[in-house]
Amino acid sequence: MFENVDNHHTFWYCLHGNGYLKPCPASSIWSQIDCQCVRKSKYYFALSYQERFHPMLPTVTVTTTTTTEETVLPTTETISNCLDSNLITFENAANYSKISNGYYGLTWTNAYVLDTQIYPQWSESGFYSAIKSGTWVAFNMNGERMTISIDTPNTFSIKSFVVSSAWNDYVTLSMVSQRASTYYKEASFKIEKNRSTTIELNWFDINTITFYASINNSQHGEVFVIDDLCLDSTTLSTSTSAEIEDKCSLNEIFYQGHCYYLDGVGGECPYGYSLESERCLSAIA
Repeated sequence: MFENVDNHHTFWYCLHGNGYLKPCPASSIWSQIDCQCVRKSKYYFALSYQERFHPMLPTVTVTTTTTTEETVLPTTETISNCLDSNLITFENAANYSKISNGYYGLTWTNAYVLDTQIYPQWSESGFYSAIKSGTWVAFNMNGERMTISIDTPNTFSIKSFVVSSAWNDYVTLSMVSQRASTYYKEASFKIEKNRSTTIELNWFDINTITFYASINNSQHGEVFVIDDLCLDSTTLSTSTSAEIEDKCSLNEIFYQGHCYYLDGVGGECPYGYSLESERCLSAIA
């Protein structure tokens, strides 16, 4: 099922290879994010015809390690270049851990971070192609939805971020936002594994943004990887450390910002680990 860009009160429905337009119930519109008809919010009725059915699209910049191509699409708002205080690079977080609430004054749901240097075997994945600065990146665990939010009446504005698909190409990343607990804007973009996409949303004064990635609107979510998230909060927290929950597993030890697995057998490491130098192991011991 797919949206009808000419009329959000209907959607395309496929049966036996043929496409049909089906209407949504009264006072409802089709949401490609939820893949179903949803009730129109009060904000929707305040939109003009142009904004309802032909919304202005955010700016998208697609970059690769060898070439750079830019696709500039119209946007209704602009925001200044990202200040260092508003640029989240995820460099100050512990390895492969869940970001706890309060990081940069926000609530994080299903948002994790890892240091790509610990996983050289993933060098051909989106975990590496998404890197914009440093070596740390954020991702959604198990392909489930990632949400960033803030308690009302506080708001935040999201300018841009760099993103790649972790494992597969032809992935669609969808985002939907809320302002004052009411639907605000949504957008979808194609992302790939071996090249990063810089998405400039320029969404201002929102309370929540939810990210979801899939292939062909499948119910099976895909993992995506984010770096250099540029946002501005009305209540920036004094804490810029991730205050990570459950830094290391029970069979690991935390040492100088990394988790080390100490239960190898016969000099062999389990999948996802590599043998550390004797100097480092001696220091830990």
